[in-house]
Amino acid sequence: MIDTALADLGRRLTALGLTERAVKQCFGVPALAHLPRALPHRSDPGDKAPRAAAVVWLLCAGRAFPLDAMRELFGADLARLADLGVLAIDGARVHARYALAPLGGGIAVCDRLDHAGADAVMWPDDSSHHLVGALPLARVARWLDVGSGAAIVPIAAPGRATAIRASDVAPRAIELAALGVALSGLEHVTLRVADLCAGAGGEWNLITFNAPIPAEAGGPAGEPAHRRAPAGARVLERFWAEARDAVSPTGEVIVHSWVPNDPLALTADLPGAVAVMRYAREPGFAITAWRPGAPPSRKVVDVTLTEAAPHVVRVDVDRALAG
Repeated sequence: MIDTALADLGRRLTALGLTERAVKQCFGVPALAHLPRALPHRSDPGDKAPRAAAVVWLLCAGRAFPLDAMRELFGADLARLADLGVLAIDGARVHARYALAPLGGGIAVCDRLDHAGADAVMWPDDSSHHLVGALPLARVARWLDVGSGAAIVPIAAPGRATAIRASDVAPRAIELAALGVALSGLEHVTLRVADLCAGAGGEWNLITFNAPIPAEAGGPAGEPAHRRAPAGARVLERFWAEARDAVSPTGEVIVHSWVPNDPLALTADLPGAVAVMRYAREPGFAITAWRPGAPPSRKVVDVTLTEAAPHVVRVDVDRALAG
């Protein structure tokens, strides 16, 4: 059931200028993932920043602003955002306790960019954009997103399924995901604390996973340290084993992950078609797609990314799976 008060609040934040387009324009970035790298190079807007700039600098970049200016900007919503824990009033200034990431028509709630702890609930990074870009364009009935974090991928693309289950092993991640889903007004997204596919059952038309990166594999340029996990490789092995029982025979599994020197090693015993869209070879990072009901095939494709096309997109997946 939609929390209409929170959904209305989300719409008012969007109307104030909390949009994906506004963030890109304000910070001169092609994608939200690039904000952390661009932020140190942007000029501070000052306490009297225009309304749209103040909104994204406060809620996305973590800059504090004078209390009087924020009362004028947010009106009664200032107290509501403080009650929710999104904003904090510290004397004569207001700062954000969390970062709000506008994605499409929704809003994800993440930790601030300067929260680097192991428990951090991440701002969208490039892996999130790769995974969103690789999603099927046609709407499916049931979508399972595991390791969902702040539910970034479902919030970014809620129209891709009639029913979505987003799960994460971290209760705190699901707590922030719940606030983001409510602000986004999404009734068809359910949230669960769960390890990978545990408790999800079967017959999912689409399963997605933004896998942690093994600590020894390092990470792509700009990848946050907390995206790397000592057990990352083992988690990926467990996921593929569980996905066999969770996916529909006519469904699809899409994973963003580190891949070993043999990109097909972890999926060698899967039936059907497997395609690895490798976009970084040293070390190896890729989108892996699996269709269990397709004619057997195995393919590794190196995808060239450019400034104009910085992420894997669906056409790359369809072309690779089509052989």
